[in-house]
Amino acid sequence: MEKHEIIRDFKNRINSFVERTLTGYVVPPSGEKVIHDPIWGSVLYKSWEIKLIDSPLLQRLRDVHQLGMADLTYTAARHSRFEHSLGTTAIAGRMISRLRERYADNEEITVTDSDVNMIRLAALLHDVGHCFYSHLSETVYGDMSQFPIMIDHIMGEENAPKKPAPHELFSYLIITSDAFVKFFHTHIDYPNKGTEEKCRKLLRDCARMVIGVPLKGTYGETLTYMTSIINGEFDADKLDYTQRDSYTAGLAMTYGIDRFLLKLIICRDSDENGDNFRLAVGADALTIIEELLFNRYILYVYMYRHQKVLATESVIRDIIRGLVRSGRLTHPCDFLYCTDTYMEKPENNSIFPYPDKDPSLTLGMLMGRIKNRRLPKRIFETDLEKLKESGYIDITDRLEDLCADAVSEEDPAKILAQMKKLFAERSEEMLYEKELSDLAEFFGTKNTERAKEVREEYFELLKAEYEANGKKADFSLYDLHICFPKPFGNTCSFLLVNKDGKIRSAADIAYINKWLSSFSAEKWKGYVFCNANVDKELAKNAFTKLLRSRDPMIKLFREEEIPNT
Repeated sequence: MEKHEIIRDFKNRINSFVERTLTGYVVPPSGEKVIHDPIWGSVLYKSWEIKLIDSPLLQRLRDVHQLGMADLTYTAARHSRFEHSLGTTAIAGRMISRLRERYADNEEITVTDSDVNMIRLAALLHDVGHCFYSHLSETVYGDMSQFPIMIDHIMGEENAPKKPAPHELFSYLIITSDAFVKFFHTHIDYPNKGTEEKCRKLLRDCARMVIGVPLKGTYGETLTYMTSIINGEFDADKLDYTQRDSYTAGLAMTYGIDRFLLKLIICRDSDENGDNFRLAVGADALTIIEELLFNRYILYVYMYRHQKVLATESVIRDIIRGLVRSGRLTHPCDFLYCTDTYMEKPENNSIFPYPDKDPSLTLGMLMGRIKNRRLPKRIFETDLEKLKESGYIDITDRLEDLCADAVSEEDPAKILAQMKKLFAERSEEMLYEKELSDLAEFFGTKNTERAKEVREEYFELLKAEYEANGKKADFSLYDLHICFPKPFGNTCSFLLVNKDGKIRSAADIAYINKWLSSFSAEKWKGYVFCNANVDKELAKNAFTKLLRSRDPMIKLFREEEIPNT
C-alpha cells in the first residue's frame, strides 16, 4: 500500500473501533459525583465527566493494568489505567484551578473556566489509547510497519516538537475520530460545547496536548503551560503515577504536592516567534523538584526495573509477538480490541506461534509460566561497577576517543585541552552513561530485529556449549531472555523563576544533572534470564562468548574477566 492509503486505512480502523465500542451504549442521565481516591481523597466530577467515565471507551481501561504484570512481584500493584485516568484528571484540575486563582486579577494572563474544563477533558482522555498490559503491548505494535508512517504523518500535520509514544498516538486518533466527535457532540453535556465543528476543534486541541503540541492563544501567543499540564516534565500524568505506583508497591514515597501547587507559575518567555507562556515554579520550590525527580528515579530502580518485573515482561512480550505471528493481531489497531483478559482466552492456548523455532511451544505453555509463576531465573547480572572491574574503558581513554575528531582541527592541542576541561567538570558516571546506552543499543533494547538477532546468536552459542560438554540441548530459544535496558533519562529542564523575575532552567543547575546522570549510571543493571531447564554455568559461558565476539564489545570488555553474578 502507498503511504496515503496506509494513513487512510489506519484512520478508518480507529473510527471503526470507536463506533464498535460505543455501539449500543445508551448514555444515562447523570449528575455530578464524588469519587473517593486513595491518592487524592474525595474528588468531585461534573455530570459531563461522569458520562465520559461511564462510557465503554473509558470503562475498557478497567481491564488494562497500569503496570503490566508487576503484581507478580508487588502483589498490591493491580491498579488499572482507569483509576489512573481519574487520578490524572483530579490533579490536572487542581493544577489549572490553582493557576486560575493565582492570575485572577492579572491582565496579561487569563485562565478561564473553559481552560479548566479543557484541561480536565484532556486529562480524562489522555490514556484512552492504551492497549493490554499498557506499555508492554506498545513495544510490539509500535514496531509494526504501519505505525512509524502514522507517527510521521501526525508529527508533520501537527508540527509536533517530539515523537509521541505509541499509546499517545492512539489516544490522539481516538479523540479526533469522526465517531468520537459525533458521540461527544450528541451525548456529552460539556459546557458551551456549541456546534459539532466547535466540538471537533475542542477535541483536537485536547488531542494535541496529549501528544505534547503547544496550543495557540487568541492573539497568536503560545500556551505551552496548558500542554505542560498534560504532557510535560511534571505533568498531571507523572504526578499521579509517581504517587499511585509507589503507594501500591508499598514504597510509600511522597512529595510536597500542596507546596508544588502553591508555587506553580506561568512565566512569559518571548523570542522572535512571539510570546510563549510556560509553566514554571518559584525558585524557592527547588526542593520539590528534587523530591519529584528522586521519587521517579527510585520507582525506576525498585519497581519498573526490578529484575523479576523485567523477567516477567520478557515472557509477556514473547506471548504478544506470538499473537502477531499467529495472525491473531495483524494490524496495530487490532490491539485496541484487546484488554488484559484477552491474553487468557482459551482459544489462544492451542496456538503454535513459533513453529520455525520451537514447533512444540504453544501460547498456553507461555501463559502457564506466568500463571504458575514459573518465571525465568537470573543467571547473569552486571552493573557499572562490574563493568569497570572487568576492564571497562577508563575515563582517560574515553576522553581521547571523544576528542579524536578534534585533533584534526586547527590547533588540536588547544581543542583537546578544552575538551578535557569540559569533561573534567562532569562526573565519571556521565561519561559511562553513554557507554551503557551503547551497550543497550547493541542488545537491541529498542530495536526488535536487533534483539531477535542477538538472542538467536546467543541460542546458537549455548547449543554449542551443550554439544562441547556432551549434553543434549533440551531448551528453546524462548527459554532465553536478554535484558540490557537503556539508562533512564538524565536531564531536567523545568523552569524556575527567581524573585527578581529571572527565568532559568533546572538543566542549568550543574549538581542536578550530575546527580541524575550518576544515579542513572550507578543504578543501571543488565540481566540474562533463563528458564529452570537451562544449565546455568553453560548459559553464563555462552553469554561471555557473545560479549567477546562482537564489536563494539571489544571496546567495553577486556579478555581477563567478564562480570558475573
